[in-house]
Amino acid sequence: FIVIGAALFAVSLWGNLLLLFYLLAPLLGVYALMVLRRRDWSLLGRTLLTLILGGLLALPFLLPTLREATGGTSEPGAVRYSAALLGIVSPSFNHPLFSGLEYPRRVLGIDPFEGAAYLGVITAALGIIALVKRRESRWWLIVALSAWVLSLGSLLKLDDAPLTVQVGGYATAIPLPAALLPYIPVLNIARTPGRFNFAVGFAAAILAGYGAATVTRWLKPLRLRVVVVLGLTVLIAFEYQF
Repeated sequence: FIVIGAALFAVSLWGNLLLLFYLLAPLLGVYALMVLRRRDWSLLGRTLLTLILGGLLALPFLLPTLREATGGTSEPGAVRYSAALLGIVSPSFNHPLFSGLEYPRRVLGIDPFEGAAYLGVITAALGIIALVKRRESRWWLIVALSAWVLSLGSLLKLDDAPLTVQVGGYATAIPLPAALLPYIPVLNIARTPGRFNFAVGFAAAILAGYGAATVTRWLKPLRLRVVVVLGLTVLIAFEYQF
């Protein structure tokens, strides 16, 4: 299983090497917290061995990207490509149902893709059901929240521009934890903070799965369960379209 896990770790980076920062790092960080909380040192050792072996397998693919880390500390687009605070409640203004809403245009800016962070009404509802009914799902809330905070970038944006406050007669922006990332070697490659929403979406999907499983337990006929799950899937896909 260690060898299989190491191989899959390397394969997970084939789509985009930066998924190591935007998706795998938040997942592995919370997983490490789970293992430490259980004080399962044997499992922690096997996990570290798997990651080391997986890193060695992935190294030939990672080296060109890691070489970029020796460059500067930031890029001007780092703030531009961070998510806005209201992004999680801002559907695409190109959506047939939400085109009449005015605030998504302010939040998402001209290009609704890079700032996309919309959680969705149905997914949020299923996630709340999961958090209330399934204790094991709450770790995924930690993944979602930590990745969401990082997705906001180095400066807090309420809309598509950094929010400023008056301090001592001077206008200043509000710094966030991601402001430290450009100064940490290797992590300074992650110059588009909004893409941490990959991890937010992944965690939200797991929470929605727990919620859907809880809802279908309340339904007895198997055929009805299938219809409900398929119906929810279609509605979520419709709500998410850009």
